[in-house]
Amino acid sequence: MMTVSTKYMQRNNKTFGWIRRRFAELERNKHVSAETRKKMSEAFARKERITCPHCGKEGLPGNMRRWHFDNCSKGPNKTIHTIPNEQKLKIKEGMKSAVWATKSCQYCGKEGKQCVISTHEKFCKSNPNHVKKTEVQHTCIHCGKTSTKGNITRWHNDNCKNRPR
Repeated sequence: MMTVSTKYMQRNNKTFGWIRRRFAELERNKHVSAETRKKMSEAFARKERITCPHCGKEGLPGNMRRWHFDNCSKGPNKTIHTIPNEQKLKIKEGMKSAVWATKSCQYCGKEGKQCVISTHEKFCKSNPNHVKKTEVQHTCIHCGKTSTKGNITRWHNDNCKNRPR
């Protein structure tokens, strides 16, 4: 079964993903003769190549226009993007304190990254003032079971086994 598409449509329909996978598998297992490989090699060698006047690299036109000519790193109008040393130091210090610094929980002694432990301390069961993770409980109108909203919506109320039919 083939999908209907035009050259302007994007082929990413997930319903027909199995078709793409099957064709990809066939292409992977395809055996190409030595004669065909030679023809492919010759065709690639015949492609037009252009040279960057700034650095002297040679390549296919699409890539060369994208990365060379006006955008070449050795060209006359190259832009150098540098971060001042003062800014680099600020970034480095920020990374040390926020990401790599380790800390231990003052209540239970668990060790980990500072950003993780600071949240852990609020919910730590050894903390006398810990915040309990609570979710609003809902009750099924047909069987009376109590659970979270997602479970009640999925399995109870309109879908309950005890619902009168």
